[in-house]
Amino acid sequence: MTTQVVGNNLMVNLEGETITVTPPKMRTIREMNKLSNDDFDSGMQSYTMILSKNTEGKEITVDMLLDYDIADIKQLASDITDWIENLKKK
Repeated sequence: MTTQVVGNNLMVNLEGETITVTPPKMRTIREMNKLSNDDFDSGMQSYTMILSKNTEGKEITVDMLLDYDIADIKQLASDITDWIENLKKK
């Protein structure tokens, strides 16, 4: 799984397919912050909310993410967080 920021979007290679994730709404970020603090499953759900907002219309599920190892998920979480923080600075 690899990611790359292009403009305001985040390109994510997921299951051999590249999706273009568009910036989340503030409501989604607020919900993500609430979920991420609850437990592991809620944290995973918050990332699927972000990733599912893509130009390809591909729905990302928790089960899809659970197929990756912890190092990949940790990197994805870091990349998403960094991307959102950089968007806030603009």
